[in-house]
Amino acid sequence: MSVVSPYEDAAAWDAVQIVVSRNGKSNVYSWAELPVDFDGDVTNEWDVKKAKGADGAKATDNGYTPSQFSMRWLLHKPEHFKVYEAFVADAKPRPGKEPKPTLVIVHPLLQMYNLTICNLEKIHFLDAKEVDQWEARIDLVEWFPAPKPVKKDATPASEARNPERPLYDTGFFSSPRHEKPILPSASVTPE
Repeated sequence: MSVVSPYEDAAAWDAVQIVVSRNGKSNVYSWAELPVDFDGDVTNEWDVKKAKGADGAKATDNGYTPSQFSMRWLLHKPEHFKVYEAFVADAKPRPGKEPKPTLVIVHPLLQMYNLTICNLEKIHFLDAKEVDQWEARIDLVEWFPAPKPVKKDATPASEARNPERPLYDTGFFSSPRHEKPILPSASVTPE
């Protein structure tokens, strides 16, 4: 997927659209003609262990870390403020067990890093910058589906079949369910 360049379409980079989904309902909030800025990273988590008495270290990749980032945009028109007020009322964190909102943020920078679906971590108070200019800022965490549980093996490790252990030593033939087989030569056959 190709992302629109800020050199080709600066207006696309000076606009943002946020879709707030909660309890099966979605609302769309859009701002245009304003500067939008993001601060964050896309990272892997590394465990670096320094070698004792030697140069260097062993680095182990612990996998992808969900990105945490901030989004800031400047409200400088009355309509910007009205849309922001409605956004805060819909998206703000609420006490209790009510489901947290999931945000879909449409902006070329987030599309470039494939970070469009996020969980809202924090909404900061508006910050006055200049006359009639207010900076809005939210903190976000990249959304991931819930991890799938790993099935545990029903056989404890102590009872697992060891290929080096002979089959007759496993107790298979001595259990009541598996009696020793009767060989055909030793069986009684009617005459």
